[in-house]
Amino acid sequence: MEETYRNLFILGRERLKEVGISDNARESKKILAFLTNNEYSNLNWINEFKISKELSFKFNALIEQRVSGEPVSRIIGKKLFFNSEFFVNKNVLDPRPETEAVVLVALEENFSTLLDLGTGTGCILISLLKERPNAVGV
Repeated sequence: MEETYRNLFILGRERLKEVGISDNARESKKILAFLTNNEYSNLNWINEFKISKELSFKFNALIEQRVSGEPVSRIIGKKLFFNSEFFVNKNVLDPRPETEAVVLVALEENFSTLLDLGTGTGCILISLLKERPNAVGV
């Protein structure tokens, strides 16, 4: 039986579900989109396309990384934060969804300069500067 994108997605989803990952469908689809260099939303129309054994092997390896506890963002190397994608790896802290609240609170203030100190992606500073293009940040 030839594997299709849909079959691979289902296998990934079921494997993640086995280990109790609640958002298994979304995470399987994100990993598949990353691996195939497709937009997340494009996977719906390529469901029945055939895939190679090499792609299947790589996908299963990435699914096993997730099973072992590696966050999807670190597997795919990026994380969405405040409408922008940020590069992530083991050397930076992942931007957390609740940190978006910090950006929202800061945007309620009148500011022209910013200082962001930390070990993260710089997502707070960059997000604020995108919203206030005349501000300056370090």
